[in-house]
Amino acid sequence: MADPDEPVPLTTEDVAHPLADRLGQAADGTRWVATETRSRVVHLSAGRMNLLAIAARDGRRPVLISDELSSLTPACARIWQQSGGSWVVRQSGGGLRNGFGGRRIDRIEEAWTQPRPRTVDDYAVGYLRPTDADILQITTIVGLRHPAREQTLLGGPVEQLNDAASDGAAMAWGATEPVGEPWNRRRLTDAIRTEMPRLTTVIATGRNLSATLAAQRTNLGVEEIDHVLVGIGSPAEEALARIRTRMADVLRRLAETGMPLVGMQLARRGPRDLSVPPSLLPPPVPLSLFLGAPAVRGFGLDVAQLRERFGAEPVGRPRLPALLFDLGQVGFEAWQRLDRILGSLNPDLLAESLGMGAASLSEVRAGAPLPDPEGGSDA
Repeated sequence: MADPDEPVPLTTEDVAHPLADRLGQAADGTRWVATETRSRVVHLSAGRMNLLAIAARDGRRPVLISDELSSLTPACARIWQQSGGSWVVRQSGGGLRNGFGGRRIDRIEEAWTQPRPRTVDDYAVGYLRPTDADILQITTIVGLRHPAREQTLLGGPVEQLNDAASDGAAMAWGATEPVGEPWNRRRLTDAIRTEMPRLTTVIATGRNLSATLAAQRTNLGVEEIDHVLVGIGSPAEEALARIRTRMADVLRRLAETGMPLVGMQLARRGPRDLSVPPSLLPPPVPLSLFLGAPAVRGFGLDVAQLRERFGAEPVGRPRLPALLFDLGQVGFEAWQRLDRILGSLNPDLLAESLGMGAASLSEVRAGAPLPDPEGGSDA
């Protein structure tokens, strides 16, 4: 059954927000505000970004309500979730489901009060229907630490990954979607600097590329965390190997010229337009893991031992090396290999060494597929 609450405007200084369609309070005490859309592709528009800010100020969980035909841009999906938001999908046959996890629900509030699905019976049938997943996508997550200097420029990984995946095709950036500023790292950095020390996120797009770049001032300098998604078509095995090398080369170069903290690259099949559909996609598979020099030094890691045990490749400065781990063939075994590497490290020290990147690494692990004895977890 759909939620029976009547639409109520959200007000700020007695002025109704144009995107707030209903308010509610869950049984667990969570106050929420919902906005509804029937857009084919849901962008993180200026209005939605403003709604997120007002919801945070007023202590409300933001809820996006759509039908089954709506997909989210990668930036909208990521920032909506990072802001504590939920996505509720109205199904064509009646009823609701969690757009991010696929669980069948009866009320809006169950999008966050119900746990992740544990059996196939927990999923809504509509979530399990086939969806277009016609290209291979590679996601790169990389965190860096910069000195707090005037000459510091943010956005280097985004630019280098665009060069590697699209031969330097034109990009644009902005605080909301659709982005309209031509790519310029100086202007981007200056815009973020005006908001420091608080965490600020901007969006970048290019040909077959979608990225978010977040940065904040800390007592150690300026920390940057980039999530970059690129579509690479349907390469044959040899072509995929070359692409993996080019993408990993970006991490190698960053270790030589800057202070990257952590990096992760994953592959999955997905829609050609890179959007996030309200239906099941093949699970991602990790390709490589990067541990920066601060983690290597903080842990006192034995580089020679990790090279022998896990095939770690020392990269960057010889006196202060970082480590790059190739996780092998695309398949569930890559998750097992990743777990063995991370399991050999102290998680508390890992979080301390990797800053903002530690949270992204935890997000990746939380979204890992469960083992499938029949091999169905392969991308």
